[in-house]
Amino acid sequence: MVGEGDRSGRLAYWVMKSKSETPVLLPGDGGDLLQFVDVNDVASFILRCAEQRVFGDFNLSGPSISWTTFAELLGIDNGRWVDVATNEREEAALSFRELPLFRPRGIAEASFMNISNQKARASGFSVTDVQTTLQSFANWMHQHGAENITPEDIRSEFLAEGKEALLISGH
Repeated sequence: MVGEGDRSGRLAYWVMKSKSETPVLLPGDGGDLLQFVDVNDVASFILRCAEQRVFGDFNLSGPSISWTTFAELLGIDNGRWVDVATNEREEAALSFRELPLFRPRGIAEASFMNISNQKARASGFSVTDVQTTLQSFANWMHQHGAENITPEDIRSEFLAEGKEALLISGH
């Protein structure tokens, strides 16, 4: 779940990377999936369920998109695809905290990025398009000082610039 007020750093990391003038490590080959949902869509659906007495268990997810699409929507034009999932070198072993939102194909957690929202949609759940969510979030970040959005203890877990440069260069 992402949107205005989200200080988790998951989406903020990539929005900040989209502004970088140096090469940006993009994980994998661009074919892995990622998925998030706009907090406003979740709130609207919960309110709708309460008002209309809609009951049940629902997966409130946005569409699954490829990392290639994600990078394009963010406008990352200096990205470098690095296969960090199969690279066995110790310095390339990257965690979910270092590369937020990345769940490579082949690991159990990858299924978290391909959740069906069909049942929820049949019950009135609507999803904001990804580009609108990204733009809204980026605007919110800009209004609140992008560097202040994510707390330092979370930022300290992100992929270090030096390590990123080494991985991009192949060393």
